[in-house]
Amino acid sequence: MKTATRETQLSIREIFEAFYQSEKRAGASDSMLKSCGRVLSLFGDFLNGYAYQYLDEAESARYEAACKKDEEDAFIRTFGAEHVVHNVDEFLNDFMVRKVMSGANFKKSAATVCKKFVKYIGKQGYIEGTDAAQAASTASRASSSLPRVEKLANALFHWASETAPEDVQETLEDRFTVVRRSEAAVWLEGMMYARTVGPVKLPRAIIEAWEDGWHATLILGRRGKAWHILETGNVYP
Repeated sequence: MKTATRETQLSIREIFEAFYQSEKRAGASDSMLKSCGRVLSLFGDFLNGYAYQYLDEAESARYEAACKKDEEDAFIRTFGAEHVVHNVDEFLNDFMVRKVMSGANFKKSAATVCKKFVKYIGKQGYIEGTDAAQAASTASRASSSLPRVEKLANALFHWASETAPEDVQETLEDRFTVVRRSEAAVWLEGMMYARTVGPVKLPRAIIEAWEDGWHATLILGRRGKAWHILETGNVYP
């Protein structure tokens, strides 16, 4: 883990508050501040609930000791900005998709807030400038991709609702990515099962919207030689 360029004892929770106050002093609108507060709260929830998995042995001991005293906000009370950067990707591209029930606009806003936040902690010297730039780039990509995956998820849901057959000969549930496409169908490969299935008939608009590398949680059903989408879940960039 790289150390910050400036010695600081500030916890992540304290840096969240400092960033929020900085935005307020800079004249951010009430709606922006509300969005900022909500995103920082969600990022804190993510860090408290998941980031402990990536701690080394010494850090894990510190975290466990903090939890014994008070579990609430244990992670963001204990650790500083050095634990922010490598968690931005999972927060935006997994947690925000899987756990946060909100529309595309808020998810885009979450990426924007994260980009501003990592730039802030880089400018303050709490993390290396190169790390801040890398995390900001991750957030920029998420700002663009999250609204698009939300749109694709909605399109897949409506397509399945309208076309799913009642009687199928085989079902398969997985998180799928496109490995081959034609003008009228795609062939999919699951993450859990090393199996390619298809053709899966889809409208051209959905085929074109489904970008390479994106994963969609689906239940597929086979009817004859063709596969159909029976149920849909999240789409991940």
